[in-house]
Amino acid sequence: MAHGQDVAPVVSRNKELSKIDSRANKVDDAFIRNAVGIAGEYEKAGDVARAVDYLHAMSLLKPGTPAIEGKLKQLREQVLSAHDFTLTLEPSASWGNPVGYVREGKPFRVAAKGEYRALLNSAVGPDGFPDDDAKTGLIKDVPLGKLVGVIVESPKPERKGKNKEIEPKPFEIGAEKVVRPRHTGYLYLKVNLPAQSKANGALQVQLSGYVLAPDGQNIGK
Repeated sequence: MAHGQDVAPVVSRNKELSKIDSRANKVDDAFIRNAVGIAGEYEKAGDVARAVDYLHAMSLLKPGTPAIEGKLKQLREQVLSAHDFTLTLEPSASWGNPVGYVREGKPFRVAAKGEYRALLNSAVGPDGFPDDDAKTGLIKDVPLGKLVGVIVESPKPERKGKNKEIEPKPFEIGAEKVVRPRHTGYLYLKVNLPAQSKANGALQVQLSGYVLAPDGQNIGK
């Protein structure tokens, strides 16, 4: 008799929990539909960037949700494909002038194609080219001939105390790379070749996403 009395409350509790689970699932479904729907409204209104920011915030509340993650991936691709512009890069040139202006935390894409022939007009000993040497212009630990970039931080208004300056650090790009800048500034590109080298040919580079061309040619696209 006591055994039967123990079972009854457990069964009743399980039924109540099932009802709560059902209600919770309905709330979750509504949350997902609303999140994707609102992002779609931002998209239709022409503000894909705001749609991405909103859906990213929702994804933090419900991580790993296929519907949210799928829509977020689609929107991010739209952003990275937008506002594109192209430029021709001479492989033997140094950093030169900035090719774009980028913002902290806002991703952009660099895609390069083309071929060139490099003539390394340099005296090289048995140890090869020295790494990270100002005379050669080579960047340490980056393959010879690879496309690289660097972001030089924009000057900030003087504040009380010392302003901490971020030393520009070159990064590898290659044929294609999506970059999420750690700070706002000017983007420079070059090929990792010795300064004394000569190159026949050029690379065609396309930039897109959150990147502004120096002459503003991609504004309004």
